[in-house]
Amino acid sequence: MLKAQKKYSKKELKHDPLVDNMLKAQTYYEDNKSKITNILVAVIVIGAAFLIFNHFHTNTMDKAETILGKAQVELDRLNTAGAESYLTMLVDGYAGTDAADQGLFLLAGVKYKQKKYAEAREAYKKFVDSYSGSAILLSSGYAGLAACYEQEKDFKMAAEAFKTAWNKAGDLPQAANYLYQAGLDYRASGNTAEAKAAFQKIVDDYSDSSLKFNAQTALITLASK
Repeated sequence: MLKAQKKYSKKELKHDPLVDNMLKAQTYYEDNKSKITNILVAVIVIGAAFLIFNHFHTNTMDKAETILGKAQVELDRLNTAGAESYLTMLVDGYAGTDAADQGLFLLAGVKYKQKKYAEAREAYKKFVDSYSGSAILLSSGYAGLAACYEQEKDFKMAAEAFKTAWNKAGDLPQAANYLYQAGLDYRASGNTAEAKAAFQKIVDDYSDSSLKFNAQTALITLASK
């Protein structure tokens, strides 16, 4: 025989926890429908904006890489004018991308080969002030800056730039050469103490370098000064 189901009074139904929670949820939704809708819309808009930005950023980087590749092809062909055109477009139009950073470095080199030393110096200075990537490229940028100062006969600044190139190079093979060049420029600027220190460090710390003999010779010539 089927057991008779219990009948609940309206009062009991009113205080049933499940019913209470459902009623509260419905009431909250009705009271805050506009706010909830606005939040959902905002989430959708933000998500869409992120997707659009990500697509745009990726597309921008791809275009920048393409232009850099074209510039490198022109450099391989020794077409300096063509390379300069692409590099200028890259630097001016795609700032903030890795390709534009590399393009600025290459553009500085192009200006240097054209003997436009002031323009090359400005480009190298802009590069080293903003670049934070590979040690090879950064130290090379300081070396390029130093070479520009040398051409302008500013040996004090050249020495400082080469010394910074040495610091940035770390354990790279070029480090000893940068330090040696710094020593030469310190000597040319009349700063004998710094020149001696640079040459002595090569003798002490780069004993396997082919520049060790040159540094020892330089120290002998500076001994009486």
